[in-house]
Amino acid sequence: VNVAGTSKIKGFEAEVTMNPFDGLILGASYAYTTWKIPDVVNPFNNAVSAISMVNTPKNAFTGSVDYTADLKGFGLLFHFDVNATSEFRSGNSLVTSPLTDKPVVANARIAFTDVEIGSGHKFEISVWSRNIFNEQHLTARGFNTARRFETGVFNEPRTFGVDLTVRY
Repeated sequence: VNVAGTSKIKGFEAEVTMNPFDGLILGASYAYTTWKIPDVVNPFNNAVSAISMVNTPKNAFTGSVDYTADLKGFGLLFHFDVNATSEFRSGNSLVTSPLTDKPVVANARIAFTDVEIGSGHKFEISVWSRNIFNEQHLTARGFNTARRFETGVFNEPRTFGVDLTVRY
């Protein structure tokens, strides 16, 4: 969208990573974003509209835990992360783009690594899940003012998987 004037986007990010003991890594990050965009004037009817940043939450947080251990003959890896954001608009109109939900999504992975299978060959097998708690939220919303209906797009449901990697 082209607007007269100057748009301003400001914010900050902070990230912390800790290694309290061998094998354990804790991480956290936070981002804050704010903006100011001048109103838009429609060149065809001179209507003035306020607009918003698209897909930009004011607050975003990520936390993670990673643990690795060397056991007899193989390694163990555990990963867990959680991601959360404040609501945001999926379109730039304050009228036709209602705020989305405030998602909190967690993911996990457990792996057995460096398992010897002979002649220097190794394999790794992992089990993982995305959206492990099956959290449901709208990732995009729209409102049709002429027809008076709202549309929405939901996030992906919980998924599971198994990965097998062989190194030879």
